[in-house]
Amino acid sequence: MNSDTTDEEVAQMNWGDISLTGISWIEEGRDIVLHLLVPPTDRRLNVVCRWARKLRIELEFDVNSGYALSWDGEVKRGADGDWEVDLDFAGAGGVSLVCQDLDFRESPD
Repeated sequence: MNSDTTDEEVAQMNWGDISLTGISWIEEGRDIVLHLLVPPTDRRLNVVCRWARKLRIELEFDVNSGYALSWDGEVKRGADGDWEVDLDFAGAGGVSLVCQDLDFRESPD
């Protein structure tokens, strides 16, 4: 996690009403990046999940349906110290994973 964000701040973030604009794999597939639009200003944020595992992506979209909007979500430390990410996109499905570290990066575009 970047040095500006504490565990408590991450746990208290509102993970509802966030738009998922994309998912990418970096570092030869080791790390997952969640590309998000955060309300109320649709600030672009990339959440880099380092050493990701237990990845589950179950999303279904209609043609021209736009981005998946989260209904609810939780990002918290697990008992083993790793991060557990669980985002619920209501009728569109969900994304969940476990990772060793989180890095939050503002995206210019």
